Amino acid sequence: MVTDQQPVPRENSLDLDVKYSSDLYKSIRPFLLFGRAIGVLPLGGLNKDNHEALNFRCWSIKSVISILIMLSLLLCLGLSIFCLLTSGSKSVQEFVEAANPVLYYFVGLFGYVYMFRRNDQLRSVLETWKESKVSYNNEDRTLKRDVWLIFGLLFTSAVFENLLQQSIQFTLLDWILDPTMDNFDPLRSYFYNHHYRWSTQFPYHVALSCLFFIWNKLSLYAWNFVDIFVIIVSRALYFQFRAIEKHARENILKVRVDKNHQIEDESELYRKWDTLTTDFETLLSLLNSTRAFLSPLIFTSYAVNLFFVIVHLHMGLDGTTPDRDSTAVEVYETWSFLHLLCRVYVMTLFASRIHDSGNEFLQLFRKCPLDSYSLKVERVERSTISTT
Repeated sequence: MVTDQQPVPRENSLDLDVKYSSDLYKSIRPFLLFGRAIGVLPLGGLNKDNHEALNFRCWSIKSVISILIMLSLLLCLGLSIFCLLTSGSKSVQEFVEAANPVLYYFVGLFGYVYMFRRNDQLRSVLETWKESKVSYNNEDRTLKRDVWLIFGLLFTSAVFENLLQQSIQFTLLDWILDPTMDNFDPLRSYFYNHHYRWSTQFPYHVALSCLFFIWNKLSLYAWNFVDIFVIIVSRALYFQFRAIEKHARENILKVRVDKNHQIEDESELYRKWDTLTTDFETLLSLLNSTRAFLSPLIFTSYAVNLFFVIVHLHMGLDGTTPDRDSTAVEVYETWSFLHLLCRVYVMTLFASRIHDSGNEFLQLFRKCPLDSYSLKVERVERSTISTT
């Protein structure tokens, strides 16, 4: 995965009258289509290349499907909370086992509800990206590739990690090792293994087991969708800061140094710094707009991911977890733990690089010559410190 790519300069990159913009929507549209397929994004117009075609109707088929999924996950969350309150847990291990489904279905439900209620803000963010015009080339030519890499690797890992868990709970691995085993009933095994606390409230039925299986997958997919969405947008934001830093370093500061033996026209130099200031104000506005949408997602994602990381650490160090002698269980727990760590790491990596790039640009900004300094430059400098 490329994480430190350089902006590709265009001709006339120093022409301050030429304006460029970056279209985030076109790069992430395949990922948004996946979100619509699982019901997280009930938006119409995703089959069009233009973000202006995006629309939302509260009672469209897509919205109704999303509402039904949210009601289903709300039921799962309610059942999990009820089982937690009535479990009578006497140890940390028992409490953690009872709390796991609560947070699992909470984060899935949160993803659906947030994207449903804030879809107008998402469309506004996409429009802001398109309408944010700057005087330097900010075309992110590798973003679409990185979207496919991030989405493909993380989601494939999530699917196969969960597939291994389900194989254990369906007793499929036991059946593969011993095809002659008696009373092989995978749906019944799944019902009592994965939802053994719920089974005290409902008698076993094939339909219930299938519904629980589907709801479990929808929560899993929504959780991963939210995390990957935050990672992708953070990656795109990082590039924008990296592009303006490169532009300032190569097209403004370097030109000034190279022409040290010649006195550069002060009015032209002032215009360059003034345009750079305007560009950075545009970028800060884009950052603030995106941050307002992502902040609740980031907070929730970090809280839930860190909880499950701690749970896996506890299970790994405790040594009293049932079925620890099973190789499949040990592989699953290790895989799940590494998958969570990878998601948290990649999310933190790109978010921190936004901050670092902003600070690097600030250091360049402080090299503004006194004859080009203005109150506008000072205002942007203060905004950079408080924002990044």
